[in-house]
Amino acid sequence: MALAMEATKKECKMKQLIIITILSLSMINCKGQQNDTLKSNNSIKDTMEYITIEEFNKRNYINNQGDFVQQFKGSNNIDFIQNIHKKGTPITLIKAFYEKTKSIKGTGQRFNNFVYGIWKEYDESGKLIKETNWDKNYLFKVEDLCKLIKAEYGVDLTIVSEPNKNSVERRYEEDYKKHCYVVIFRHLPLDEGNDARFKEIYIDGETGKIMYEDGWTWGDLPKSKTPVPRKGEKEKKTSGVYKTYQGKDYTQAEWKIFEQEQYNEHLRKTGRADLVKPTETPKTENKKSFLADENEVKPKKKGFWG
Repeated sequence: MALAMEATKKECKMKQLIIITILSLSMINCKGQQNDTLKSNNSIKDTMEYITIEEFNKRNYINNQGDFVQQFKGSNNIDFIQNIHKKGTPITLIKAFYEKTKSIKGTGQRFNNFVYGIWKEYDESGKLIKETNWDKNYLFKVEDLCKLIKAEYGVDLTIVSEPNKNSVERRYEEDYKKHCYVVIFRHLPLDEGNDARFKEIYIDGETGKIMYEDGWTWGDLPKSKTPVPRKGEKEKKTSGVYKTYQGKDYTQAEWKIFEQEQYNEHLRKTGRADLVKPTETPKTENKKSFLADENEVKPKKKGFWG
C-alpha cells in the first residue's frame, strides 16, 4: 500500500515537472518571437531615411563627398526638398521629405537638363507606393549615350563642362515620331545677341543611332568621326536647297560662303582680322547675290554675330 502511494506521488511530481517545462518553453518562445518582431520593426525604422531640422537649416553646403547640397521648401511649402549635385558631374540626386515625420517622401535623379531612371514615392510609414520609369521611351540609356558621344565626337558628357558650353536634352521629334536625345555643343564665348552659334546632334532614344545634325559647322565645334547627315538633307537634295535661314534658301555652296563671311566679321570685331579667310560669291544667272550690297539703301538686319 505504501509502495503504491509513493509511486503515485512520484507520478504526480513528474507530471507537474513536465507541465512547468512546457509552460517555460512556451514563455521563452513567446518572448523570442516578441524580440524578433521588435528587431524587425527596428530594422525598418533604421533603414528609413530621415532629415532633421538642424540638417535642413544648413540650406546650401558642401557634404563630406564634396557634393554641393541645396535644400529648400517644396512648391506646396510643406515638404523639404534636397538636391545633391554630384561633384564634377552633371548628375543631381533629388530627395523629398515629409515635413511632419521628416521621413523620405520621394527619390529621383536628373542628368543635365532632364530627369531619368526610376523615381520612387513613399508614404509616411516608409512604404513604397509608386514608381515612375522615366526611361520607358529610352532603351538607349544615359550611360550608352555618354559612351557614344565620347567615341564619335571626343566629348565626355559625364563631366561638367564650361557653363553654357555643352548640354543634353530629351525631346519628342514630331516630324520623325521619335523620342530623341539632343546633344548641344555651343561656340564660346557667347557674345550679346549671338545665340545661334551651336550644333545639335539628334540621337534615336531607342536604338542609339545618330539621326542627323543641325546648326553650324565652322569654328571649334566638335565634329563627328563618321559622316552624319544634316537635318532635312534628304528632303532638300531634290530641290537643291541646303539650308534656310531667316526665310531665305541657300545651296550648300552658298551656305558655306555665308557661314565663312559671318565668321570673318566676328573675327574682325574681336581684333583677329589676321585670321580672316577670303570668300567668293557663287556665280549665278539673273540672281542677286545673297551677300548684302554695301550701297543698298535698306538697312541691313543685325547678323547673328552682332
